[in-house]
Parts: sequence; C-alpha cells; structure tokens
Amino acid sequence: MLTHRFRSRKRIRPCHSSSAAAIVTLSSKIPVMLLYGAAIWCAAILLAPVCVAGAGFPKVIGQAIYFSFGEICHQIDSRSVYLGDYPLAVCVRCSAVYFGFLLGTIMYVALGSKPSTRYSYRWLVIIASVPMLFDVAGGTLGVYSMTDFSRLFTGGWFGIIIAWCVIPLAVDGAGQMARLHRFQIPSRLRGFSRV
Repeated sequence: MLTHRFRSRKRIRPCHSSSAAAIVTLSSKIPVMLLYGAAIWCAAILLAPVCVAGAGFPKVIGQAIYFSFGEICHQIDSRSVYLGDYPLAVCVRCSAVYFGFLLGTIMYVALGSKPSTRYSYRWLVIIASVPMLFDVAGGTLGVYSMTDFSRLFTGGWFGIIIAWCVIPLAVDGAGQMARLHRFQIPSRLRGFSRV
C-alpha cells in the first residue's frame, strides 16, 4: 500500500521517450521482419538437401540443418518431398505450413494490410486448424488414407491463415509496448506497489 504522503501526488506522468518512438517504428516494420524470417526459415528447409548432396556447401551444414529441424518434425522419408536424392529438412505437411506462412506473409506485406479487429483471431485459428485435424484424424482412424496432396493442402491452408493472425497480433503487441513506454513511474514511487 502506498504511504500517506504519496497518495495525493500524480503517480504516473507522460514521458515522450525515444524508446517509445523506437518501438512504434519497430512495430511498423514487423511484417517485413517476419517476411525475412520466414524466407530464411524456408531457405534452410531447401538448403539441407543441397548441402548434403555436396553442391558447393559443406555437408556438415546440411546435417546440422537436418538435426535442428528433426527436433520439430518427424522427418519420415515416405512423407517427405525430395530435392534430388535427399528429402527436404521437414515433411510435406510441415513444409506446406512453413511455405504457406511465407506466402501469407508475402500477401500481407504486398497488400499493405493493417491490423483489424473485425474478426476474432480465435475463429481464424479454428478455421485454419479444422481441415488439418480432419485429415489427421481421418487417416489415423482409417477412414481414408492421407495423401501428400491432402497434407500439402491442409498444411498450406493453415500456414497462410496463421500468417494473417500472427502479423497483426505482433504489430498490436508492439503498439501496446509503445503505449506502456509513454508513461514512466516517477523515481520516488518506484519501490512502492498497491496491495
């Protein structure tokens, strides 16, 4: 509880700090930063078989990429796309999710979209997930056999829609950080908290 002598004073005052301006500038660049990150991620997926094949790169780089992606994907050979004689670093569905995210990010940046609150992100995630869940459940229960096309379609659908959820949420989060940094707590109040 605040002591009596500080109760009547202003607790928070506006501060036009350079860190808030930097966060606002950063939030406007988040879609492009995510685009670069997704492009590098997808390039690594394609680079692994090229490196292992010995096409001008050390094999150890390709092996390190396979090992790294092995932590997030099962990498079953029969469910993978091959580039030459070697599979990509992830399976068909994971490749589709990552390349779909890259495509969704490209579309988002190209269209110059702004974050919108007209739709619920929770519903977009459900819409993105349902086809993939039906595909996995149907294949696992033996209702039908999953094909590479079904994995590619459901993974790509998920990746594209998730990009349209992640980018606005990341921009909004950076904007909220900027609003929080506009205010600073006076130094004389920094050790106190309300109970």
